[in-house]
Amino acid sequence: MDSSSQFKDLLERLGRSPEDNVTIAYQSSKQKFMAKTIKVDLADSVISALDALDNNIWFEINPSSVNGRAMARDIEKLSAVYIDIDYKDAGAGSVKAARDFVQLITDVIGVGPTATVYSGHGIQPYWAIEDDHMDNALATGVLNRWGAFCKYF
Repeated sequence: MDSSSQFKDLLERLGRSPEDNVTIAYQSSKQKFMAKTIKVDLADSVISALDALDNNIWFEINPSSVNGRAMARDIEKLSAVYIDIDYKDAGAGSVKAARDFVQLITDVIGVGPTATVYSGHGIQPYWAIEDDHMDNALATGVLNRWGAFCKYF
């Protein structure tokens, strides 16, 4: 993520409010994988500090009931679905191919991503979910079907 203000904007686009929790995951060549759940309101300062220490940083898109890495069954609210498209040879191979893939998914589902993050090694388009009244079983099913759908391509 390029800057903390862009990160906070992404969280807002995905329906998060300042008092919501967000789990930040990070690691570096000197730091093993760690995950910490914080308030969205603190995200800017936490991201800045982790970035200054040369960490790779990512986050849990959907709020969960765990402090750390969540599984689909832990999701409290389905905020968004996404796909992680790497540029490497085993992935899309190029920025253009990744963008073309996002366009293909957009054409198939009929709506473009709410936001797209360019991480330097790939892109992550996010599609916000407007219906936040799904129970856990339905949300888990949606996530599982989304994963299968994306693997199909």
